[in-house]
Amino acid sequence: TEGKAENVYGLISAGGRNYLVFALEFAPRQAVVDWANDICAQYPDHDVIITTHNYLYSDGTHHNRLNQTGTYGVSVDSHTGRELWEELVGINANVTLVVSGHVGGDGISRRSDFTKHGNLVHQLEANYQFRPQGGAGYLRVMQVRPAAGVIEVTTYSPYLDAYYRDGDNQFTLPYNPSMKRWPVVTLQGYAPPDHITNTPALVTLEHDGTELNADYADAGRRFVFQVLPGIYTVKQSAYNRPTSYVTVEADEPGKTYELQFSIADTIEPFSTVVTADTKVWAGYGGKLSGKLAEGGSRDIVMWNNKLSIIIAEEFNDPQLSGVTLGKPIDMAVRGVDDGIDWMNMPYLSLERPIWDGSGAIATVKNTRVQVVYVTAEEVVVETDGVYTEAPGVTIRTRYSIRPDEEWVHALTTISNSRAEDLTVWLGDVMDNDDGRQYAYVPGIGDLGPGVGARRAYEPSEPWVGHYGNAPQGYAFVYDANFGEFVNFGSNITVMTQKQVTIPAHGQYDFGRYIVAVSTEGYKHKMDAVKAVYEKILTLD
Repeated sequence: TEGKAENVYGLISAGGRNYLVFALEFAPRQAVVDWANDICAQYPDHDVIITTHNYLYSDGTHHNRLNQTGTYGVSVDSHTGRELWEELVGINANVTLVVSGHVGGDGISRRSDFTKHGNLVHQLEANYQFRPQGGAGYLRVMQVRPAAGVIEVTTYSPYLDAYYRDGDNQFTLPYNPSMKRWPVVTLQGYAPPDHITNTPALVTLEHDGTELNADYADAGRRFVFQVLPGIYTVKQSAYNRPTSYVTVEADEPGKTYELQFSIADTIEPFSTVVTADTKVWAGYGGKLSGKLAEGGSRDIVMWNNKLSIIIAEEFNDPQLSGVTLGKPIDMAVRGVDDGIDWMNMPYLSLERPIWDGSGAIATVKNTRVQVVYVTAEEVVVETDGVYTEAPGVTIRTRYSIRPDEEWVHALTTISNSRAEDLTVWLGDVMDNDDGRQYAYVPGIGDLGPGVGARRAYEPSEPWVGHYGNAPQGYAFVYDANFGEFVNFGSNITVMTQKQVTIPAHGQYDFGRYIVAVSTEGYKHKMDAVKAVYEKILTLD
């Protein structure tokens, strides 16, 4: 509209190339889409960059009628991200880049797609407003280098003079707009929906531990990704179904790879194996009681006849934004309300952290979580992830639970593929929000309200506890291999830590027991935890 700036374009010449840059309104109307198509046609020799407010969702899918309300209250002919792809981005041979924001959570996602003309379009979402300090001024810096054939992306805060260095915020994209036909491979397959609601499965494409694309399976329960040759992992998940993965080395340009998941369409969800005699179980569809319970039907629940715990697969906690996947978010004694907000298990840090109760050390980012196996005597859930402060460092944690035990054992393996040793601080954090909370350190006693968190306490025994209003106590009890550690505690959190060196091309293992025990009949709630600790000492 003349005299207004919500829909404008500019022409730029730089680095030997011509660019056409759009700024489009929120959820563009049909007239705006038609206008943008006309402008693209007028400048076929320009590389087109589109900026718009609302385009990608946090899981890497286009905004669509499944995950966004249709009109946003803007206009009856507003366009979702998916509709912009279908009616503008994906039908023009000169579009190369789309950037957007709007979405909360961790505020980052991206995908790359080939249009019907064969041109490769990178699509990025970045919005840091829900991070500490309202985003602390972090912004994306994109350096387009046509001669090198790349777009280099960094994320920088001029306010803090600092960078995000993890793979979701610092990466390189292939860029060659003159190449209309890239050496493409096709990955496709069958992804069954939720067997109860028929909700389409979400299919995610990953490369080198980084999520690249995500789409819902179509009406025929099929998915298709067109990608450059490489090694990819594809994950499919749907409500009430265990998540499954398949990895493929797709190295032949022009070839179509038909992917077969390990879970067939006829498989029943784990919940169907539960009987009156079941003593240990893991699967989907479980939810704990109480106002603090956050896990839903797409998070993994593990339980035995003593306790229940939920490991996040879908839920994203604001204090662990972007790294909640694979972390415990609920836990309670059977028949008692959940008292846990979240557990950051584990964290790693190059600098020694001092927990002050206002945030989380979000440095271990899991890329997958899955139920490994379920038997009558043991359940195992496994997570795999990366350490975002140090490329080449991976983390695997195995949660296991058995009948008649007041704990879940968590074994973490940190692997260092780098050529040099790595010294880090590591440990776990528990956030208990159950009413009037108290942390507890053996040999020190209760850390109640008003006790600061910036003081290090040395436990006389290798465990730290926590309790609130409900008749249950929580604790981290560490295996002997963890050795001596300290605790930064306050009434609402406990944080364990120690400094370790992980050798080059080596690994470090440490295990601990996550305890939830009934405190009925005990004078002090931590006496119940002490009894469990002594029981653990007798284990082989």
